[in-house]
Amino acid sequence: MNIAIVGTHCTGKSTLIKSLSSPDSGLKWDKIISSSTRGSIEFGLKINEEGDSLSQLYMISSDVKSFIENGGLKSEKKLLFDRCFLDTFIYSLYMSLQKKLPWSTTHTCQQIWETFSEKFDFIFWLRPEFELVEDGTRSTNKDFQLKVDSLFQQYFQVSEVKPIQLSGSLEERIKQFKQIVNGNN
Repeated sequence: MNIAIVGTHCTGKSTLIKSLSSPDSGLKWDKIISSSTRGSIEFGLKINEEGDSLSQLYMISSDVKSFIENGGLKSEKKLLFDRCFLDTFIYSLYMSLQKKLPWSTTHTCQQIWETFSEKFDFIFWLRPEFELVEDGTRSTNKDFQLKVDSLFQQYFQVSEVKPIQLSGSLEERIKQFKQIVNGNN
């Protein structure tokens, strides 16, 4: 089972993942797969509004490598993804619309996402509900956050991919998540 938590930055994805992967959660995972976004900075790649083709191609190729190497193609594995191919595609789309990224890069990211999209059993979508918090990595530009969120929304309106939106406090999100995942086992 492959489950992804997606959405724009600073929506509580990593906090939710941390709680869902805790031994106290009552959930068991073969692996928790983190996004390569934050780690890409150490290689000199740009993220957030400053992202470029090199960073987006690195992230989408890391997504592919991580998905395959961690058993995403094996149905018996239970994997939880903190972001996935979809996030990389949506951020690429934002950058292309801002004329900061060639459309060819965004099309590559889209094709890769579409190749793997059916491999996910659940896509959980988190939207902005909280104040942006400075952590030295993520952007605190509210306009950027809302524009990326809007692109997720527009994509889901025209796509066959129908996410499950989680909202509320961390405890409420965990409860919603468990009801859906446990109800479909």
